[in-house]
Amino acid sequence: ALALWLTDLAALYAGPLKDKGFEIGVLERICEVEPANTAALQQLAACFADLGRAGDEFRVLKRRAAIEGVAVAPRVLRRIAELAEGPLVDWDEAILALETLRQVNVADPEVETRLLAVLRAAGHWDRVVEIGLQRFERGGSSREEFRALVAEADEHGLRDDLAECVFWMLLERDADDHEAFERLVAIDLRANRFFGAAERLMKRAKASMRPSARASLCNRAGGILLGELARAEEAEAAFAESFALLAEDGPAFRALVEFAWRRADATRVAELYG
Repeated sequence: ALALWLTDLAALYAGPLKDKGFEIGVLERICEVEPANTAALQQLAACFADLGRAGDEFRVLKRRAAIEGVAVAPRVLRRIAELAEGPLVDWDEAILALETLRQVNVADPEVETRLLAVLRAAGHWDRVVEIGLQRFERGGSSREEFRALVAEADEHGLRDDLAECVFWMLLERDADDHEAFERLVAIDLRANRFFGAAERLMKRAKASMRPSARASLCNRAGGILLGELARAEEAEAAFAESFALLAEDGPAFRALVEFAWRRADATRVAELYG
């Protein structure tokens, strides 16, 4: 009975008397008497919204969401996310609200786009890629869009193991995906897997059609084998393969001349210059 009387009183101050302060006081009393009165909570949140009291509105809406659980209205979650993204700048709360919204409708492009934006702002790049992959797999984004997303994440601290898995997947689906290949080489180098990077480059060289591209890959492999691993014999073999493809005065030629001079192999030097 008290709650009903208070509800009528709140309506009076919301209407003819137009006293927001008193209306808020009455509504808060209703919520004390009936903590699960979601209608009162919604009206209270609306009062705080009218007064620009974002923190109080957020607190009340969070309370309503906790009471309603999985049955909470999407508009409540949207408003929670808006407040967390905007005046409150609380990325964790915004992510929680948007993730919950996404569970209700995983294919909602607006929610997903907002979630990706917040995850970016919060620096949660692993989750950005996970959601981007799900969107790509169901046809919600193009290969180019997904690859650009992963490349952006890789630049901002994406876990190497996750980046490697994703770029491998892209390369397996399209063997000509040059950027995916280069990202894999970069991951190898970051992880000090120098021999793995050189092997990857040589394998790519054997599969490449253009002599100039093959020669460039061999040169890069030779540079890694020599500079990072001091494996002179394997480096020389890589440079020799490059020079066989493009017999010109370039990195391979200079490296092979250097190898020959170190061995005092004048015949080899003459062959190279011949």
